Amino acid sequence: MASLGKLVKTKDITLSTKVCIVRTMVFPVVTYGCESWTIKKALCHRNDTFELWCWRKLPRIPWIARRSNTFVLQEIKTNNSLEAMIMRLKLKYFGHILRRHDSLEKTLMLGKIEGTQRRGQQRRRWIDEVTEATNMKLLELRVAVIDR
Repeated sequence: MASLGKLVKTKDITLSTKVCIVRTMVFPVVTYGCESWTIKKALCHRNDTFELWCWRKLPRIPWIARRSNTFVLQEIKTNNSLEAMIMRLKLKYFGHILRRHDSLEKTLMLGKIEGTQRRGQQRRRWIDEVTEATNMKLLELRVAVIDR
């Protein structure tokens, strides 16, 4: 975002064009490899903070102005957030893995590892995020992915 400073600060480019530039040049760099992330609350908060920081730079809203986040989002007129984009990429990757035949990724994702469980609270798994986002069980997801 820093290297796009002159583009962001110019008044010759419209706000909608600046939004398209950020979506095509900044967000893909930030979300590189996000298909395999397990998103926790801290990472989700950092992604939201970065997204709003980017959106505040475009109309040149100073931090002294005390504009709310909803005001900034209404001014930008964005329809989907960075978090929604990450989840969409995760779901596309999930479908890609489940449609493959005899792949190592599919075996690891669906297979159970023999042994004993760790003590304490279980860690958040990648597959849990997918099932929560779709509100479907894993067996239902397997059928839905095959039907495409």
